[in-house]
Amino acid sequence: MGELLRERGREYGATTGRARRCGWMDTLIVRHAVRVNGFTSIALTKLDVLDSLDEIKICVGYKHKGKLYEEMPSELAVLEQCTPQYISMPGWKQTTIGIKKYEQLPKRARTYVEKVCKLCGVKPSIISTGARRDETIIFGEAVPEERQEVAPFKVQRSRSKVKTAYRRGEWQLFCRFEH
Repeated sequence: MGELLRERGREYGATTGRARRCGWMDTLIVRHAVRVNGFTSIALTKLDVLDSLDEIKICVGYKHKGKLYEEMPSELAVLEQCTPQYISMPGWKQTTIGIKKYEQLPKRARTYVEKVCKLCGVKPSIISTGARRDETIIFGEAVPEERQEVAPFKVQRSRSKVKTAYRRGEWQLFCRFEH
């Protein structure tokens, strides 16, 4: 499955052309990052890569020697030997390419997004639905005004400029801070 996702998503290094590792959404890793960094929202990219799949899996735990971990194991030796535990969701079998409004996504795609966000404990801030800059769903203001002076990147107010900055790859992980 990783190779299929890599090909559809064109996941190769820009400089080296080296193939990137790809796989199913791992909500334990994301939930750990959310907890450690205080994220309240995330960007879900390449939703369109999943369009033609009959079944979509989400990692919801790890199993090690019969024990189920629902949070990241604290020991590296345990983590290295874990087997991912997945839930399956039906695919939507419809194109999402170019959709710019959340309500226009196929119902099963919305269900997937909502399940991932619930499992990760965050809201979506961006969903990309294609390779082009304008193939993006943006939820609300990109960075709340009270956090703009400490944002680790240049804040741009216009929605189109936010999309442009995001799609150029300037933000590796997009998050919203709320206090």
